[in-house]
Amino acid sequence: MIYALISAVLAVAAAQQNIKDPVDDFCRRHRQQTCVIDSKLYIDGGMVYYGGSKSNDSVPEQNTWLLWEDTADVKNDLAFPYQHANLTKEATVPSVSGGVLWPDTANKLFYLFGGEYPSTDDLRTRDTQGFTLWFYDTIYNTWNRSASDASQASINWPAFGAGTVTDEGVAYYYGGYLTEKSDSSWRGGDFMLNNLISYDMNTRRWNNNTWDQTRRAEGSLHYIPASEGGMLDYFGGVETNSTGGEITYANMRNVHLFDLANSRWYTQTATGDVPKARRGFCAGVVWAEDQSSYNIYLFGGLGSDGAGLGDLYVLSIPSFQWTLIWPTPQWATFPGGRGRSSCDVFNGNQMMIIGGDFTNSSISDCDVPKIGGQHALLLGQENVELDTWWHAPLDNITGYRVPDQLVEKIGGE
Repeated sequence: MIYALISAVLAVAAAQQNIKDPVDDFCRRHRQQTCVIDSKLYIDGGMVYYGGSKSNDSVPEQNTWLLWEDTADVKNDLAFPYQHANLTKEATVPSVSGGVLWPDTANKLFYLFGGEYPSTDDLRTRDTQGFTLWFYDTIYNTWNRSASDASQASINWPAFGAGTVTDEGVAYYYGGYLTEKSDSSWRGGDFMLNNLISYDMNTRRWNNNTWDQTRRAEGSLHYIPASEGGMLDYFGGVETNSTGGEITYANMRNVHLFDLANSRWYTQTATGDVPKARRGFCAGVVWAEDQSSYNIYLFGGLGSDGAGLGDLYVLSIPSFQWTLIWPTPQWATFPGGRGRSSCDVFNGNQMMIIGGDFTNSSISDCDVPKIGGQHALLLGQENVELDTWWHAPLDNITGYRVPDQLVEKIGGE
């Protein structure tokens, strides 16, 4: 009897020791989905390494927590926002990698769409009720299932596509893959997609359209308030033809634009410091106050040789000019290169880059664990005034001033 009691106590103690604190035990993260509402940045899902270092036999764990940070919280001993893990997330809510969070900034909600589970067993255990769009209410700290609509019948659950949201509250998702770990109805290998999905957060209606025969995944999609009804722009990643033939890396010269008012795709050829082809990078967009230019800042990714990258580029629209901003001159290799980080613009003039999957197996260090893998970037003229692109977040700047490095190439102020 006493022996059994002692054994039970020891078992509980051992289990408690194995419970990882998502903040204090953090080492690295990648493949997470993130979004910003007001000044709060939310981090959901993805894969996480815990402990004091990462070895070759370390195995990442699925992150089941919803974390958050206040990007305005910079007056502290870290000079970066504290991360918190005190929000609700029940086991019934999906914990996936390679999905998107669609922010509804008007109603202070975000929707979780796409992504894949750690295993097919996990998917089929959770996906018993079929397709469900979950949303999180940031005011009431609750997760809810979105009301079903007949228009969602044609929607599958993809992973590693690209998502964005318009000013009018319409969310878009382009390409990606159907995998056996993303959609329980799919059987077979990863299947690249060529459809553009939209979800109207106001009417809760879906649309699913195919505009061309090229299938694409792991690129970047952004909304810009240009032309009559706004534009979507997409670039990078990998692609294949309609029959699912050989997968190739997309040429970064090719920028695909979707005119929302006229429902029409077209392709523009970019010039300048064109980045090497890559997949699994992240990016964020800002624009001049007079909307004379829209600048998309790109970080890292995985090159066609599988190596991690760590460079920074800007694609300026409407000049369609690529500019290498860091490092200059360009490096041939990046020992600390990474892919599948997340990029989130905050305050309209800075970008938070979080985590990433290091491809260099010789690197065992954690990714700035005291600040949760955060790396901040100054997007505007402040980088010139402080002589650095990489800088702790600042709370004393307003608006976006196009930096000199871009003005020299595209003009403007």
